[in-house]
Amino acid sequence: DIARYRLYDEHASDQVQKRYDDAVKFLRSVSRGDVKLGISTGPASSSAGSVQMNSGRQVFNGGGF
Repeated sequence: DIARYRLYDEHASDQVQKRYDDAVKFLRSVSRGDVKLGISTGPASSSAGSVQMNSGRQVFNGGGF
């Protein structure tokens, strides 16, 4: 909704404007802690700050298509 609103110069419809305002209001509520996202905010795990890489299946093989 925020991205869609930003695509309009200054001519967003009322519906787009309302959805943008609602999204911003929600994000502000999250930042104040009024709304919880359902994730743990406990102590950081021992792997905090580390990088983990998991290899999955190969999507492209470098050959012709």
